[in-house]
Amino acid sequence: AVLSELVTAILNNTSLESSIRVWTYVPLPLILRTPEKDFPILQTYVDTVLDGCLQIRGESFAKEVLETTFDWTPHYLYDCATPRRPWLSRPQSRIIIDQLLSSPPRCLIKERKYPEQFL
Repeated sequence: AVLSELVTAILNNTSLESSIRVWTYVPLPLILRTPEKDFPILQTYVDTVLDGCLQIRGESFAKEVLETTFDWTPHYLYDCATPRRPWLSRPQSRIIIDQLLSSPPRCLIKERKYPEQFL
């Protein structure tokens, strides 16, 4: 697998045991964008990622993903009422996800904005 230069830089000088798994999402360079007003981080996407974490390895893994994910921005849209990806709906695990998003040290739930705040 090809890792971005940033991920490679982070992992340089880091020794990992062969049994350790590293999870990463590396978008194609053509679609790589920093979240902005017109292209925010979507709650429905965060739900999809964290729901997968909960299913694969449980709540502690979902919490670890949140704690080790960086570059969160104020462009974080709570799109659940009118999702920009309408084929998705909030998973049953949304209560756990909201609790994780509300937990220190990040308290990311406070950063979410509703669609009318993006106008």
